[in-house]
Amino acid sequence: IPIHPEMETKEQGEMAAAEKILKLFQKLKANSGGGTEEVKDSKPEIPDDIIDPMMKERPKSSKDKSFEKNKLAGWDEKSDEKMKKDGWEDVYVFGYSKVHIFQHISDKDCKNIMLIHTPVTAVKNCYECYEQLAREYSFNVFTMDYAPGEGECGGETKEFTLENMTANIDAVYQYICENYSSEIHLLGYTGAGAIIAQYYLGINPGFKSFSQFACGIYGNTKPLGVPTFLAKPMLSVCRLITKKRPDFTMAFKPPKAKGFQAESDNEFYESMIAYRDSSFFDLKINSLVQILECMLGAESMLKMEITCPTLVFKTLHDRYFPKEYFDCYYASLQCEKKLVEINDTHNSYFIHPEPFMREIASWVESH
Repeated sequence: IPIHPEMETKEQGEMAAAEKILKLFQKLKANSGGGTEEVKDSKPEIPDDIIDPMMKERPKSSKDKSFEKNKLAGWDEKSDEKMKKDGWEDVYVFGYSKVHIFQHISDKDCKNIMLIHTPVTAVKNCYECYEQLAREYSFNVFTMDYAPGEGECGGETKEFTLENMTANIDAVYQYICENYSSEIHLLGYTGAGAIIAQYYLGINPGFKSFSQFACGIYGNTKPLGVPTFLAKPMLSVCRLITKKRPDFTMAFKPPKAKGFQAESDNEFYESMIAYRDSSFFDLKINSLVQILECMLGAESMLKMEITCPTLVFKTLHDRYFPKEYFDCYYASLQCEKKLVEINDTHNSYFIHPEPFMREIASWVESH
């Protein structure tokens, strides 16, 4: 969009362009009958037969067969109480903002795993993904809400930048070093979480080992569903929008999984959005900008070479990451490395975490 000659400065021109783009976004649904729309507050209706996912016994009732369908649902205060009974506790430190650490200390002399998950939901929503690392394998596990405005992390979403995010993760790293040990293993879990962890490793390479569920190749935005030649102008447009409305949010639906285990993979999202985090797919424009900056930004730390031992998971039926993408990334690694193929879908890290936990535990123990 050309800057109008009557505009006195480039910044004024950019703001005017951003306003026009915002209006286009807001008219999309009205003009096309679908797509994106600005999010309004809404609460999902919760069925009567929601089951707590952490119940040890299957319920015995006429609605018993709904258990498998709804086992990802049912998140409330009772779940929080159970996590605390299992030894998990909340700790707060300060980086750019207040940072929430959700930790389990098996023993002060046990190995430490610092886990970075997706920046778009609270870490407790992903509890089933990682709790086995403490319960089954007796590691000290430190998970965190590190993106400003998300979960129990202080600040607002508009303050979420890669620089502020890094300051928050740094605060967690320092906390572990000062209170436990500087021998720390890094785990990037979930799709975006693995890319963020990989980015942070470019800033702080001082980890004993790295395990990643997914991966990011600088300049290759295939996992985002956007070709690179479109992603670059998309980043420019999103930067303009954040200048005008840093809190702008759009409704977003992920691509449907097809083929192998597609029903359970799709059900995971439906359960998450309906029962555990009703705003999970309210796409925050500023969060999108940070992911794009991570993948495409001139200063992105994804360009840094990884030097610590790295474990890479390759899910063979992933709706976001093609098998060739994993292969290309793995081939680029010059460090000690291991590739583990998982014959499952993208959301298997949550639905069937056991194979991942077993491999991660073995990798950490061997380093």
